[in-house]
Amino acid sequence: MQKFERNTEPPPKFLLEREAQVAREDLQRLFSSGAERQLQTAVNRRPNLDHVSVRESLRRLFRGRCAFCEAPDPITPYRFRPASEALPFQPRTGHLYYAWLAEAWENLYPICEGCRPEQPDLFPVRGSRAPVPTPKQIERYVEEGAGLWRDYPPRERPMLIEPCVQQDFVSHFHLQEDGRVVGKTDRARFTIQQFRLHRPKLVDQRATAFASYRARLLRLLSIDGEDAPRPPDTPEVFDFPALPFGGGWYLLLRRVAGELARREGGTPTLSPARIAAFLTSPRRRVSATELTAAFEAVRELDEAGPPLEPVAQDLTHSKARLTHVSIRRFKGLESLDFPVGLNAADSDPEAPTPALLILGENAAGKSSILEAIALAMCSGLAWEGLKLDPSKLRLDPAFMGVDQARPVPSAEVVLSFDDGEERRLVIDARGMAASGRQDRPPVFAYGAYRQYLDGRRRYMPARSIASLFRTDTLLSNPEEWLLGLKEDRFNMVVRALREILSVEEDFEVLRRDPARRRCLVVTATRGPDGRLVETQTPLGLVSSGFRSVLAMICDILEGLMDERVNPVFNTFASARGVVLVDEVEAHLHPRWKIQIMTGLRRALPNMTFIATTHDPLCLRGMADGEVLVLHRIAGAATDRTSLPIFVEQLTDLPNVGALTVQQLLTSDFFSLFSTDEPETERRLASVADLLTKRAAGKPLDPEEAATLSQFEAEVASALPVGATEVQRQVQQAVADYLKLKREQSSQSLRELREDTRRRIVKALEGV
Repeated sequence: MQKFERNTEPPPKFLLEREAQVAREDLQRLFSSGAERQLQTAVNRRPNLDHVSVRESLRRLFRGRCAFCEAPDPITPYRFRPASEALPFQPRTGHLYYAWLAEAWENLYPICEGCRPEQPDLFPVRGSRAPVPTPKQIERYVEEGAGLWRDYPPRERPMLIEPCVQQDFVSHFHLQEDGRVVGKTDRARFTIQQFRLHRPKLVDQRATAFASYRARLLRLLSIDGEDAPRPPDTPEVFDFPALPFGGGWYLLLRRVAGELARREGGTPTLSPARIAAFLTSPRRRVSATELTAAFEAVRELDEAGPPLEPVAQDLTHSKARLTHVSIRRFKGLESLDFPVGLNAADSDPEAPTPALLILGENAAGKSSILEAIALAMCSGLAWEGLKLDPSKLRLDPAFMGVDQARPVPSAEVVLSFDDGEERRLVIDARGMAASGRQDRPPVFAYGAYRQYLDGRRRYMPARSIASLFRTDTLLSNPEEWLLGLKEDRFNMVVRALREILSVEEDFEVLRRDPARRRCLVVTATRGPDGRLVETQTPLGLVSSGFRSVLAMICDILEGLMDERVNPVFNTFASARGVVLVDEVEAHLHPRWKIQIMTGLRRALPNMTFIATTHDPLCLRGMADGEVLVLHRIAGAATDRTSLPIFVEQLTDLPNVGALTVQQLLTSDFFSLFSTDEPETERRLASVADLLTKRAAGKPLDPEEAATLSQFEAEVASALPVGATEVQRQVQQAVADYLKLKREQSSQSLRELREDTRRRIVKALEGV
């Protein structure tokens, strides 16, 4: 690590464009809002900085290298101070740190994948954090629109060492010829830990570079005579900013030069600008032999063990994410393997945590998937509390069409995590046994019936998953819990709830009325005179669907703050775990269905949500690779089973966020997916049944006929010709496809889809 002068490179073009300016204006609105609303409002998601102009500016400033390890590896922009909710969390205004620096040029650094922290929001300081900016500072920042925070760096004592701010690296880092780096101070040790500057591959890269630089320097010093020609590459050996690992090389070379000076009894200036003069001055030229001896002396000191403390203990905790599920012989699932969404973080570190939405007909095994995951992730005490019969958890061939058959001997569930570890659950006649990962992320699981008590549920090990297994399990009354929270915790909860509550209508604040044991949703509208008029609505008067969502999300938030469930809690934005929801659309208005997955993921951005649904509206908010479709097929249609019935997953699904009407005609999501307004989506979801009904000669009622007519018009408008016969043939092809698709395996379905496409093409060619 070495210092680069930030003012040598102007802010990148992206920070001057509209997207960044809008983010700054959003920031100004938040900081200028009333104190109560500000405390209950989370910072908006910041723009993705991985823009070509940002990358190029950082590449020029840092000579194409990572600012932290100095490796010449591919880099992406990185916010040195987090965009919000910096950890350790500071009560009251902690959610604001450091939103004002999110788009500030001074706060941006290039980082390689190896240095990117597992917990980027961890930014401890000694003492108090810097004061929150004044409205005047924010106003100047927005008005200038230059992407420069004039009062950088903040007035605080950070534990992380910042490359463009730190003046002295010598007193912090100890570099060795074998590539290892040791921290001399607490700040250095924490910096090494946070950016993994001691990882084996990086140590080897440093050692190789140092050996090359040492060889170049020895060639230089081996030349006799002041005017002797030097190899053309020798000036580079002292051009530390231009060298990969140049800052580390300087720190090592300074130790070697210090050893030479010690032997001579001098105290020369060994700054980066002067060290070359000390080693190569014609008046006092160091020989290659002397330099080799100095390197050996430094190496011997390191081998004897530096009198330095080891790298600081990791201040974070395990935050592994669930990435893959494998199920064998569990209930009605004979064999199923699937990833939990696509790992978008590989290409976009700021991408939302992957999620999964499971679609399928009744009895396809959607709920069984959730139960398998929940049991594999919970503890033995939770198993005992559920009092489940293990024999009913294993695949029973009788349910798959085999008469007088016994359940299989064992079932198995294997969960894989992003750190390479696994958690394996085996269910046999002796019961349930788990092996592998012990530090499990917290899990919360909910059945389709999510109503709540008048009071509070008491704690038990199975509490967080009982609702999924027992339909008579009621959740706690969310108002009772909210009323009992301390002020800081209450505001933190409201910041998370705002992402959910705002689906109905944006609100100003949520207030508590202890005297009447209730919470009030406060909205503000402008009266005829232009003044804001507050309206207070009791939380208990909202719709049943709203209440069920509120009860569930509050149950999750309460669990995350309970050390018995989640031993290490900082903020909801940083909390990790798994949330399983059966029939996520239950009791919800269409507007809620469209936004429920998006709202949940925004409220808890680092939690992994896995939900089931029958409703196409819930697909909104899901990305490519985040939808799993199941269906039951005849065992004879596949070679993967000997049973009469088999549940399989459909593959080669289209990107749910980019489907057009034409693609829907032959998509595996047809009758399960739509892309239009709520009412239109609801009608489109029933078209498959209407086409089949009409094909069978059954009469349609006026509403059904109108729906089908609208659909036919939409299909007609999508076709490149207007011939009635062509439309009829296309409609017939689609109707036949929809009628047959439910009984096909995924392979047969692909063949059926191709046949349907050929029929459509043939109809078009006949015109």
